[in-house]
Amino acid sequence: MSPLVNATTPANQPNQTQTVPVVPTGQAVPSIAPAPATVALNGTSQKPPNVISVANLLQSWKASRFSGTGKHLTLNITSLGLLVIVVIFVQATYSAEYRSNDGLSLNQLLRISESTTIAVVQTSQTILIALMTVTLGEAFEFIHWIVVGSYGGGLRYLTFLAISPTTGYAGTLQIVFARPFSCVPLAARLWGLVKVLLTGGIWLSGIVLFINTSSITVYDTGLSYDVSAGIGPFTGSLVQPFIDFLQTRAETKSQTLVPYTFAHLVNLLVMNPAISTVSSPVSCTDDGKGGCTSYLVTGGLESVTPWITPAQYYSEFTMARLDRVPSIQVDVSTLDAPKTGFSDKDCEIFGKYGIIIGLKLCIAADPTRQGSLRTGLFVCTNGTNNNRCHHKRSESFLPNITAQITFYTSQATLIASRSNYSIVSIIDQTPPIPYLGFHTDTHNNTNSTSTPPTQDQNLQSYRSSLHWLLDFSASNIPAPSSIAELFWTASLQLSDPSTSIGVVSQNFHSLLVFPFFIFNINNWGNLQTKTNETVSGLPAEFYTTASLVQGYEKVMFDRGMFVLFLVLQGVAAVFVWGVLGWVWFAGGGHGRLNLNAKGGGGGKARLPEISEFPLYDGLFRTRVVDGGNSGVTLSAGVGSGAGTSTREIIRDTRGYTVILR
Repeated sequence: MSPLVNATTPANQPNQTQTVPVVPTGQAVPSIAPAPATVALNGTSQKPPNVISVANLLQSWKASRFSGTGKHLTLNITSLGLLVIVVIFVQATYSAEYRSNDGLSLNQLLRISESTTIAVVQTSQTILIALMTVTLGEAFEFIHWIVVGSYGGGLRYLTFLAISPTTGYAGTLQIVFARPFSCVPLAARLWGLVKVLLTGGIWLSGIVLFINTSSITVYDTGLSYDVSAGIGPFTGSLVQPFIDFLQTRAETKSQTLVPYTFAHLVNLLVMNPAISTVSSPVSCTDDGKGGCTSYLVTGGLESVTPWITPAQYYSEFTMARLDRVPSIQVDVSTLDAPKTGFSDKDCEIFGKYGIIIGLKLCIAADPTRQGSLRTGLFVCTNGTNNNRCHHKRSESFLPNITAQITFYTSQATLIASRSNYSIVSIIDQTPPIPYLGFHTDTHNNTNSTSTPPTQDQNLQSYRSSLHWLLDFSASNIPAPSSIAELFWTASLQLSDPSTSIGVVSQNFHSLLVFPFFIFNINNWGNLQTKTNETVSGLPAEFYTTASLVQGYEKVMFDRGMFVLFLVLQGVAAVFVWGVLGWVWFAGGGHGRLNLNAKGGGGGKARLPEISEFPLYDGLFRTRVVDGGNSGVTLSAGVGSGAGTSTREIIRDTRGYTVILR
């Protein structure tokens, strides 16, 4: 007979049987583990999925090496998360600047506003400092219990005080800087110094991050395309062909033609925000009295070919950017009229007999400064006659304005509004280089295959361009409608020294800059220029990129201060994580430090259960005894004569040791 018999299941389950063994008489019946439950699905059976209960998770946690450190782990992870948030938002400002400078698009994070960035960084940093201070205190609490429980001889009392989070920082500093022969253990000084330095670093990190911050504008780039743009140096060879070309459209061959397009622009050129901006002087020093002025003439969007994309397209990008366009920087400083030293050949009279309006314009190269001209405009208040300038009997001199003007070439990256073409910002400029068109250096041209225009030739072309503008008689323009009329009617202002800071002086500066604006290779003075079409054959620097952009204000954190912030926070973070790792993995081959064990064993450290009250733990989990006589406690040894000063406390406790109860 088989040793197994079949036991029939209840009647309501006729198809399920369970086999049980037959046990001989006198033997114990073995236990039978219940069979796994089965579920019938479409005639088949399968095991149910395993269910992980919360109780099992808690039990697994308590059995793991991380037991007893959940709060500390949470504090460390939260602090690390807050540090990551600060780093992300600060780094986003740097990334936004880099991408803006490179003309690239910005993602949503890089477009976050300045106020939001400050709010997030400040809030995260404040909470981070608070949490790191708490976490550091918890770390030192771990340290002093680990050290006390890891050594059979206990821990020197002063060292225990230096490490303990219940000791204030003033007391810790007194232990650290106690007199050399005060019997303070070196370990107490070092642990106290580490605690003070780490805490001070955490607090200091809350200050340094916002030192030397600034506000910048970054630009998100949309559409980009190739254009020609910019204002180049004055090219004297363009002047006469252009004047001759215009004369072919005049009524008579003897008449010059000055289009209104140019005439109305002359007096306002340096004040036109679509063409020029104020710059930092190179050749003179601004004395705050208007004696030194500088302009950067870029041409702006007016110089772009093909035309910039109309504002109704890509309307979310309200500005345009031009990269490294050729530009002319102009420095203007005042001169005393008696010291200008003009000769008759430097000057030219503009007027007509019988007309009371007249001007005298003098221009001479300055031999003391490259690229510089001495200029003067004198008003003939009583008209002109026989090529002479006359003033009224009541005047002792001709009303005038004089200036020294110096030209430089440069390249600039600019931002301009698409709606009215106003230049909003110059975000980059190369160092200005003196324009040598009015100064010939023969020593630098000995190996040249072509002879550059001499000083007199180029200067003569410059004078010819101004003659073309101011000679209202040759162009048959009525004197009251001419450019000369503007200065003639301002004779009273020109008699006043304060004119140097007035609008009239800027009209004069505009007149002097105009030949550079119109007679450069990228403007209408070049007869090869075409409407809304890029001209080939221009110098390479005129071919650039135009981009449609949108500006965003960003706070810029000082990089040095940010690195210091990371170092201070990083050192503290490494320390607290190191202590937590010490708790988890210390104990050699016998296992982790047992923070929850009431007794030693198996090679584990004998450490008490730690509560949330360090002072309570210090009173009831330890004993302070005389190192040479473990039966004498601190209270018995010191008695009622316990001192209160640091020196007395060091004296009273120098022989005592902290041990576990």
